Amino acid sequence: MLSPPNPPFTPKRTAPPAIPKHRCAPKPSPAPSDCNVQGSTFKVQRSALLLFASSCLFSSALACKVPVFRFALERWAADPILLQVNAPESDPALILLRSLSPAPNFRLKSSHAPGSAPGLSLRLPGSPAGSPAWWQGPLTPETAAALADSPARQLIARHLLAGESAVWLVVSSGDPARDSAARDLLVKALARASRDLSLPSGVIPGADASARLSDDPQASLDDVLRSPLPLRISFVTETLSSSDPAEDVFRGLLRKLSPLPAAPGEPLLLPVFGRGRGLLPAPVSRLDENAVFRACALLCGACACTVKERNPGVDLPFAVNWNTSLRLTLPSVERPALTSEVSVTAPSSPETQPADPAPESPATFLVLTSALLLTLGALLFLRHRSA
Repeated sequence: MLSPPNPPFTPKRTAPPAIPKHRCAPKPSPAPSDCNVQGSTFKVQRSALLLFASSCLFSSALACKVPVFRFALERWAADPILLQVNAPESDPALILLRSLSPAPNFRLKSSHAPGSAPGLSLRLPGSPAGSPAWWQGPLTPETAAALADSPARQLIARHLLAGESAVWLVVSSGDPARDSAARDLLVKALARASRDLSLPSGVIPGADASARLSDDPQASLDDVLRSPLPLRISFVTETLSSSDPAEDVFRGLLRKLSPLPAAPGEPLLLPVFGRGRGLLPAPVSRLDENAVFRACALLCGACACTVKERNPGVDLPFAVNWNTSLRLTLPSVERPALTSEVSVTAPSSPETQPADPAPESPATFLVLTSALLLTLGALLFLRHRSA
């Protein structure tokens, strides 16, 4: 979920935003936000960019240098989305789903209740058993194909595989004037982001990895680019038309992700990055240039949270072989062994001398010190509460 504009707008129905999960912060309980899905409600985690940024301050010294959008593209596999199919194994649409190539990021589960009509049910990645469906409908070859792929998603994938930082989508509701205003907002915000944001320092190109990692003991494989794509800050915008039947299913999936209701005819905005991962869509009336800029800054900043599940966003259905298209490589590195000069008197008989322990790196010292401070703080807090 993108952060609200300044000054903050208080919607009629809100829930306290959850601090996105972070590898160096305690795991928070997600804050629910009601969103209508097929006449029911389900809970979605609302991503607050300001809270996310503040939660990452503690670990900024430990952050990997690769920006979030590139780290997500090269290293975060797309989450499998549970697709439940009610149909006999001989159903043509089920056969089509099993034969799609490249395969979409579905976890297909089929069963058949005798006497029932064939149907599809899609569930959000990580949603608990029994939760309402993200999307459901009749099982036909057309709906099966539209769930897995669409022309807009193919275009988004081409942009991302060409090195774009993110693709900003305008999800149209059929009002040309509002769609145009939404695109104008993106043009201004993205021009500012391209001008004012910069890439993190310390990113290591793949071609330089072996030499840098061999010479610099503080360099890390986490800072190495894995693909030959150019690294740059660059955004593109695309509009998901409300009149294109080929995008009906994809448009419906995106609208059901928005925790905040949109007025009739109001478009939604969201960035798609990585391997088809999107921040939660927001109605354009809840956003301004600063909110869009902050979302861009999050995606272009150093990836402090390398664990995917601890970052905001939802993986969307895409039928793309990302690994093959990216031509990923991992450099082999041979670091010289640590040696220590010790002045000793030669023994009369040969024996093995114990090696001096290698000095701890500043990063290791920082981790240990931080862990100690956190432990002491927790003990003092518990003692204060029990007093």
